[in-house]
Amino acid sequence: MKQLSRLFLIGSIGLFVMSLTQPAFSAGRSTAPGWLILLVGIFGPFTGGAGLSWLANPFLILSWLTFVEKKVTFLFSFLAVIASGSFLLFTQIIVNEGGGYGPITDRHLGYWLWLSSTIVMLAGNGIGLIDLNFHKPRKETD
Repeated sequence: MKQLSRLFLIGSIGLFVMSLTQPAFSAGRSTAPGWLILLVGIFGPFTGGAGLSWLANPFLILSWLTFVEKKVTFLFSFLAVIASGSFLLFTQIIVNEGGGYGPITDRHLGYWLWLSSTIVMLAGNGIGLIDLNFHKPRKETD
């Protein structure tokens, strides 16, 4: 089971890296590439709304870094799925430095790869938790 969980970790990282090479979404007439969103998205949580979805990135990275701590990594990956999935709930996003909003007109391959990265990590961590509970030493009763 440990090998299977590691494959999910590697798959999650691979999907994330691939997402950076693809357009993520369109807002109005402009399309945002994944790598640019990763760089400038750090300011997204301060703007609220769809920008809060960017928080999936630190949660996902923390999930990767805490991979050996099964309960902790599961929590971080769960939060990453919630944050990245929340982007589907928003219809507009800030499109310029002046705080102007534009409609989110399309979600492209980069977004779906990014979302998949968080889901794959959650699935791998779920398998890790099952394995942890399955192999937990049982207390003997008198």
